[in-house]
Amino acid sequence: MEEAVASYQRAISIKPGLAEAHTNIGLLYEKMNDLPTAEKYIAKALGISPGAANIKYAQSVILRRRGKIDEAIQLLESLDIKSVRDPNTAKNIHFELGRLYDRKKNSAKAFHNISCGNRLHARSYQSTLARKDEFLAGIDALKRTLSRDWVRSWSAIPQVQAATNAFIVGFPRSGTTLLDQILDSHPGIQVMEEKDAIEHVVRSIAGDYPQSLASLTESDVRKSREIYFKAVDGYITRDTNTILVDKFPLNIQHVPLLVRLFPDARIILAMRHPCDVVLSNFMQNYRINNAMANFFTIEDSALAYTQVMGLWQKSIGVMPVDFHTVKYESLVADFNNEVGQLLKFLGVDWDDAVLAYDSHAKKRGTIRTPSYQSVTEPIYQRAKYRWKRYEEQLKPVMDDLRPFIEAFGY
Repeated sequence: MEEAVASYQRAISIKPGLAEAHTNIGLLYEKMNDLPTAEKYIAKALGISPGAANIKYAQSVILRRRGKIDEAIQLLESLDIKSVRDPNTAKNIHFELGRLYDRKKNSAKAFHNISCGNRLHARSYQSTLARKDEFLAGIDALKRTLSRDWVRSWSAIPQVQAATNAFIVGFPRSGTTLLDQILDSHPGIQVMEEKDAIEHVVRSIAGDYPQSLASLTESDVRKSREIYFKAVDGYITRDTNTILVDKFPLNIQHVPLLVRLFPDARIILAMRHPCDVVLSNFMQNYRINNAMANFFTIEDSALAYTQVMGLWQKSIGVMPVDFHTVKYESLVADFNNEVGQLLKFLGVDWDDAVLAYDSHAKKRGTIRTPSYQSVTEPIYQRAKYRWKRYEEQLKPVMDDLRPFIEAFGY
């Protein structure tokens, strides 16, 4: 982010009247939760080009962050979105209107705008859409391989290294970023946020993955661990006096690998009502990859959820997994109790620093997930059971989600 800011500042020094540079640097500062500086740059952009749709979008984001929801809606509704030539700007405006109407509890308008945004988004990623089934195919391959007999066939491996590992996993939008910020605020814990260290290992394993996990030798396991920690060291500066917690939600698909390489590792499962999770992913303006390309429709979002969480259910059914579940709804309702149980699971004592996780998040710098705005606020209740306002829109997927709703105790 800092390098991007410096690049835009160089552009402005060359051409001070470049409104787009002022706008984009303002949006960068918004992502870094520096709203005063963001406002300053966006105001300069408005002074240069007051009618530009992309600048009004940026202005609406700041208004929402300031709690001026009605003002932000009025600003965006004054635009003729169909006449906006840049499809990315039109997409962003629809997503922003969706967020704003959601905050106003106008579910019909929120869902309509998110649907429009997703359609525009999908058109820009046709090649990725053609590959989105690869993600589900990988989940299916893991599910078909998993069995008690397969796990029993695993060759013996050495004990885990001295470094104590823990992993935060879960379907995206299940509260993993909130857990990340809470745990990282504890002086005895260091969280590595959204880094694909495990993927480095997956790419290095010889043979067909995951079938080849069964035949790993002691040398293979040591090599894989070295690859993992080398990747970690490339992403963060390790504090060896703390517990390392690797937070990457979709590592939930690699639980067999985590158990294979780190049998003593603790796994934290972030859980949230399945309907809220599916709805929230559908409503996100994601940067698209093969996994995120499954969220352009509510039906595809639900399918991805059932496949991934079905794999989780099978994983814990056929192998020993040391895991602790944190339900988002319980966390926001009884913070101290839920965090206390989690810290006990990790083997660390309570520290009042976790109570100021929101202040810690602001000091920590850029948070590289869609939750970067919400985790810098104190605990709030507005996202809990939001899905109930969208029951009509969720009807097409309720039969698919109901078994998971019941299995997870909702």
